[in-house]
Amino acid sequence: MRWCRSPCSTGTYDSVQDVVSLHGHEGRTTVQWLDVPELVGVGRG
Repeated sequence: MRWCRSPCSTGTYDSVQDVVSLHGHEGRTTVQWLDVPELVGVGRG
């Protein structure tokens, strides 16, 4: 998982379920898969 707002950070998890369990805010945050073209320039702003 990559947080693209300051302060930026990257985390490695065993599964998407682990990410949602830790960072899902009881369903108020979702995981979205992005295609590679959508990632161009992300986090470089």
